[in-house]
Amino acid sequence: MIFTRVKIYSDASVSMRVKFLLFIFIILLSVKAFSQKQNISLNFKDVTLERIILEIEKQSEYRFFFEQSSINLQPKATIQIWNATINEVLERLFNNTPYTYQIIDQHIILSQGKEVVPKNINNESYRTVKGTVTNKNMETMPGVTVMIKNTYTGTITDRNGQYKIEVPLNYDSLVFSYVGMMRFEVSIGKKQHIDVSLEPEIIGVDEVIVVGYGDQRKSDLTGAITTIEVDGTRKMPVTGFDQALQGRAAGVLVTSTSGSPGGGTSVRIRGIGTVNNNNPLFVIDGIPTDDIRFLNMSDIDNVEILKDASATAIYGNRGANGVILINTKKGKPGSPVITAESYFGVSDVWKNPHMGDSKQFATISNLAVKNGIESEGVGAYQYIEEFNNPDNYSGGTNWWKLITRKAMVHNQNVSISGGNDMNKYLMSLSYLSQDGIIKGSEFDRLTFRVNNEYKLSDKITLAFNTNLSHAKRQTISEDDLDGGIVFTAIVLDPITSGAERPVDDPIRVKYGEFSRWYESVYSNKFNPVAQIGRSINSWTQLRFFGNLSFNYDLTKHLSYHSTFGMDLRHSDYDNFLPSFWMDSDSKNDINSVSKDSGKNTDWVYENTMTYKQIFKKNHNFTALIGMTTEGGKYEIVQASKRNIPANSDYLRYLSAATSDPNVTGEVSDYGLISYLGRVNYAFNSEYLFTASIRADGSSKFANGEKWGYFPSLSGGWRISNEKFFSALKLSDIVDDLKIRLGWGQVGNQNISDNAFRTLIAGGDTRRYLFNQSIVQGYAPINLGNKNLTWETTESTNLGIDFNLFKSKLTGSLDFYKKQTKNMLLKLPVPMSAGLPDSPWTNAGEIENKGFEFFSTYHNKWKELNFSVNLNVSSYKNTVLSLGGGEPIMGGEQRLGYTTKTMVGHPIGEFFGYIVEGVFQNQHQVDIANALSAENIYYQDFLTRPGDFKFKDLNGDGRITGEDRTFLGSPHPDFTYGINLFAEYHRFDISLFLQGSQGGEIFNVFKYYTYQNTGYFNSPANMIEKAWHGEGTSNTQFQISASNANNNLRPSSWYIEDGSFLRIKNLQIGYNLNKRLCQKVGISECRIYIGGQNLFTFTRYSGLDPELADLSGSPLNSGIDFAKYPQARTILTGLSIKF
Repeated sequence: MIFTRVKIYSDASVSMRVKFLLFIFIILLSVKAFSQKQNISLNFKDVTLERIILEIEKQSEYRFFFEQSSINLQPKATIQIWNATINEVLERLFNNTPYTYQIIDQHIILSQGKEVVPKNINNESYRTVKGTVTNKNMETMPGVTVMIKNTYTGTITDRNGQYKIEVPLNYDSLVFSYVGMMRFEVSIGKKQHIDVSLEPEIIGVDEVIVVGYGDQRKSDLTGAITTIEVDGTRKMPVTGFDQALQGRAAGVLVTSTSGSPGGGTSVRIRGIGTVNNNNPLFVIDGIPTDDIRFLNMSDIDNVEILKDASATAIYGNRGANGVILINTKKGKPGSPVITAESYFGVSDVWKNPHMGDSKQFATISNLAVKNGIESEGVGAYQYIEEFNNPDNYSGGTNWWKLITRKAMVHNQNVSISGGNDMNKYLMSLSYLSQDGIIKGSEFDRLTFRVNNEYKLSDKITLAFNTNLSHAKRQTISEDDLDGGIVFTAIVLDPITSGAERPVDDPIRVKYGEFSRWYESVYSNKFNPVAQIGRSINSWTQLRFFGNLSFNYDLTKHLSYHSTFGMDLRHSDYDNFLPSFWMDSDSKNDINSVSKDSGKNTDWVYENTMTYKQIFKKNHNFTALIGMTTEGGKYEIVQASKRNIPANSDYLRYLSAATSDPNVTGEVSDYGLISYLGRVNYAFNSEYLFTASIRADGSSKFANGEKWGYFPSLSGGWRISNEKFFSALKLSDIVDDLKIRLGWGQVGNQNISDNAFRTLIAGGDTRRYLFNQSIVQGYAPINLGNKNLTWETTESTNLGIDFNLFKSKLTGSLDFYKKQTKNMLLKLPVPMSAGLPDSPWTNAGEIENKGFEFFSTYHNKWKELNFSVNLNVSSYKNTVLSLGGGEPIMGGEQRLGYTTKTMVGHPIGEFFGYIVEGVFQNQHQVDIANALSAENIYYQDFLTRPGDFKFKDLNGDGRITGEDRTFLGSPHPDFTYGINLFAEYHRFDISLFLQGSQGGEIFNVFKYYTYQNTGYFNSPANMIEKAWHGEGTSNTQFQISASNANNNLRPSSWYIEDGSFLRIKNLQIGYNLNKRLCQKVGISECRIYIGGQNLFTFTRYSGLDPELADLSGSPLNSGIDFAKYPQARTILTGLSIKF
């Protein structure tokens, strides 16, 4: 027997009840509030029963269920009734029909005749069956219909998801059903307690999802929007949700800029569209922001990613790089539900650098000196006598081991939620603490959230969402190839001791300190252990993030929505540099302290009106108009002083320092006003159309350039509803098939607040002598450009959504083209201009073309539920124009520029010389030199066997800068993610794989570790790999302290394959027996173990193939700057509900 709920237009009916219109966070999730006092008015003449039932569902929260084979709703009826109760309406409607009805909560069960209990039931021959119904997340489900199979007898689960039903002995099956969930049938047998877990019926087809300033059925979407399954991310040991997004959405490339606790990420949606910041806009509960590190992962309810311009144009100037909508959890009607979650984990380094020990260092150093002398014919390099017997050395100092550790991570979260028809609430408190795998780095965050919604009347709803957080981050110097902790610990020689000075050392007795700079074999070196142990670099932030919203249903179809949100941040940056030993004879006696105190105040005020109506059953129309204003102010004060009496923890304050005070400050603000509109139309859910327009006026541009206009158009065609498609008889295979086409324009104003103005400033560096007195001077600090205008991104998207095999296989395929015009960038100016910064201008065009594929397969075999999720994406980035300017050089290192951005090539492509091989003998060197003009050498007059041979591209017989070329791109060929899930009885397991194929890495580490000058350590296998005679190697030059041939210039030798496959997350869980849990007052309990970044399969020789520049610049993508590596974490957790 199949019970069917009469199909209604859920997006319209829900909006008529809860008036959820506009902007993300006020989504009333699965509203179950119910009141039998609702009044219904009907005025129909000679229409079908189906049409009348549709109207009843539209005006109320009642849903009809019936057996299709026995109930015919096509007969016509006439009914006129006003302000009547549901009982009065049903009595009038079915009075003269062969049908009877039963009301169970908000469910109305129709049946044939006047019986709801089969005639063959003996009231004395039954048994009691009870249990609990949950979803796949083990959350209890109130309102689930529980029916005895082949009868009209049933019940509904209560607010705690529990049911109790009397079942005749001659009936042996129960049927569980709920809107949006798969119907589940279970055999009773001798069981008296049956717990059931329901699975989603179909992922995404009739699901209502959040779009810009509203919601829409996913089946009616015409834009490229991806929904993130957040359940698998909440228990990941990361500090930010952006980190949890890695590999989970097609077309979204997320890379970690730093593996340190609280570190940032680089998020790229559909490629790189500008040489500036490419991160998307985050919108949390309707408030835009660029930093989501304050957000508690357990508070997140759902996430949508808007990718193409037809979806993001409604956000105008903020949508050029895509939009990520995040909605936090809200309360639901019912008894209070208390949830407690906790996990503890241990993190360590997943890959250690393989550098030489003391014996290898000594051997390589003297071998390099020997070969260097032979190369240059001079005694510029001296042997170190003790290195002549390298066997005298033991392992030496392992600097990497000294700075790394096993680190703890733990997270606790407790929440309470509930409410009634008039008030719904949620409160949560969480604490996250994570130590870094490198000593001296840690992150702590305390978060408190309150979300409330008040229904003041049938028409007025008031809601507020607030989040208060306090975060503290201790950092180390990283991403630095001159003084960074990671870099120094890898390259510092193992001969130098890493311990404190001996107790009997009079210098230590006097000062008791590490040497910050150690006197090593060849020179004084930066001491990473001293830097960690003595210096302080900390960031502290107190943040308020929240909004207040008001919703008023003006009429049945028209509603008004207003919201005001604020993001207040107060951040302090504290730095302390102690006095330290520079070498064995001299000491830096002056310590210093500095403090930066910044305050950000950002606000947004939005007002929208939405009209929704269904005309003549098949015409679904929605219109939105609105106005938004937002603004912000940034203030910072920076102060520093020197000379604190001692390096004591109690004296590391500005007030304790006695000399060289310096105080600076800065203030900037911005404003934005916008007007927006959107129209959605759907005919029979078959032909779909969306159009939007937004006008933005920004304070960042001069008069005449302030306004930008951003339109979009998109349409959809549900082919599976066409008659010709039905004739193909594919209904057993294809459940739903839709084609989407969209076009739109979005803007970008991501520049400094005063870029169009020329600013002047004073300060100590601008004083001058006038009339024998020091006078404060002023000078320009930038060059304004009043012609600056909006950077515009135009995109076109073609997509296909499919749903196959009874909803077991769903997915989408998208092809897109995205072109950025009037790109905002800084033009280089001559140093003679005397400007500290280059002016902003509009110059250049960039194009990204690509595809995205996403698919999910889920099925059930006996008691095993399983699903497979796959996403694959690829893009090609091309620079179309640089406004007639010169190519942009980037990735500057000691060895020179390493990237070049040029028309016809991708942004930040690697640039340098091509290594053809290694000169094996002098004859080969002579042949190469013979190709050059007289008295000119092919590479250098000191080139000899064992040196690299670089390719002469221009054919002039010599190697010059003209022989440089493009060496490879940091952009991957494609990226992918695979998510596997299985559930059997009370066990569940999930496995998530993240991968990237193609894309090169410029391993700049080699420049330092292959110098062989004794200043830096070398790889442990260098002697085996290096050329040491004819035929021994054609890929690695000879070990030599001389670099006369400039073997270390930027070249293809640095380029490595950046492909990788990473086991990103593995989790195994077990749900304890509910009956046992309930005996101690617990409704649900789940325990789990898991791991993060367990294994990485890659051929890259560096620490981590997943690279992103700390500054976020695309000009430096794919360059290994000695980034803080990601940690491998093993954890265990517990989740309890009361």
